[in-house]
Amino acid sequence: GFADSLQVPYRVARVVTKDLTQQANFLTIDVGSRDSIQVGMPVIDERGIVGKVFLVGGRHSVVMPHQNTQFSVPGTLDALGLDGVVTWDGRSSGRLTMEYVPKTEPVERGMLVVTSPYSGVFPAGVPIGRVDSAYAAAGRNDYLIDLVPAAPLSEVGYVYVLLSVPDPEIETLLEAARDSLTTGGG
Repeated sequence: GFADSLQVPYRVARVVTKDLTQQANFLTIDVGSRDSIQVGMPVIDERGIVGKVFLVGGRHSVVMPHQNTQFSVPGTLDALGLDGVVTWDGRSSGRLTMEYVPKTEPVERGMLVVTSPYSGVFPAGVPIGRVDSAYAAAGRNDYLIDLVPAAPLSEVGYVYVLLSVPDPEIETLLEAARDSLTTGGG
């Protein structure tokens, strides 16, 4: 029934390897370019986000999962309509972190965090995780929110690769903006 609810074309894939031993964790799935898979495509399962396609071969692809220190996704606290960014700190196995939610907001344990409409990669409304705790670190005006992932990597066996890629023009502009900042605005 879940596959019938997807609004975009997809490919079902089996996870064939899990490299979950370091900060740069990866999954390998059994679909590749012959199956129309491209770098940047979102990967989900019936519970929520898993990651995004990082490398593509003919018959296999490597997925950067949500538990990789280079992964980030815009998220929304569903009940409050507040946006933030979800990442992984590289230390807390089975936990993600959401930042940039003002500490004046009533964040509560159990609240659902979903993908934001501003993601550019994932469709809006896909579960990311649930709030486990929220605290404001010294000197910060926003919460650090610990999330329990909706799709724990230890339980992921089959995934859906959504056959959509970020708009290349937006990606090019964002890359140029980042480059401009690192070179002094040249």
